[in-house]
Amino acid sequence: NFTRLGDTVERRSDFRLISATNRDLEAAIAARQFREDLYYRLAVFPIRIPSLRERLGDLKYLVEGILKTQAIRYGTGDEPPVITAEAVSLLERYHWPGNVRELENVMARAVVMAGTGPIRVDHLYEVELLSDAPPESGPPSEESFDPAEMKSLDDIQCDHIATVLRAQRGNIKATAEVLGISRTTLYKKIRDFDIDAPV
Repeated sequence: NFTRLGDTVERRSDFRLISATNRDLEAAIAARQFREDLYYRLAVFPIRIPSLRERLGDLKYLVEGILKTQAIRYGTGDEPPVITAEAVSLLERYHWPGNVRELENVMARAVVMAGTGPIRVDHLYEVELLSDAPPESGPPSEESFDPAEMKSLDDIQCDHIATVLRAQRGNIKATAEVLGISRTTLYKKIRDFDIDAPV
C-alpha cells in the first residue's frame, strides 16, 4: 500500500517494478546526481550484468545465437552462416562501446554481406577500422600494401548500402532497418552516392 505525496488516502497496489540503467548509480549518489533514498527504494534485488567488454569469453556463444536469429530474419539460408576464426578473433579484440546491441548490428550487416558464405574479416570492416588492437598478422609489408587498392570511406559506405539494398530486394524500410538509419537518411545517401535501387 502507498499514499500519494500530499494525499491522505492510502491506496492498494500489487505490482513489481523492474528498472535498468547503464550508469553507476552509487557513484552518481556520491556525486549528488542521483537521489539516495530513491536508489534504496528501487535496489531491493539488484542484478549486475557485466558489459560485453568484461565478458569477451562469452562473445563466441553470443555470436552463434545472434547468427541463428539473423539468418532467419534476413532469409539468408536454412542454416546460420559460419564465422571464420579470424573474424571471431577480430571481434574479441574490439572494445564494444555499444555493448551487445552493437554486436547485434554488426552481425546483422555481416550476415547480409556474406549471403550464404562464411562471415570473414572483410565483412566486419567497421570493427576493423575502429578496433584499437592491431591485426594479429601485423602491419602489411611494403610488397603487399598498395595505396591504389585502398577504398575511401565513401566508397565503402556506398558498396555496403548497395549490398544491403540488393539483399533486401530494394525494400527501403528493411534496408534502413539493417543499416540502422532512417528511411529519409537512406534516400539521401542513395541520391548522393547515385546508387541504383533494385526493383
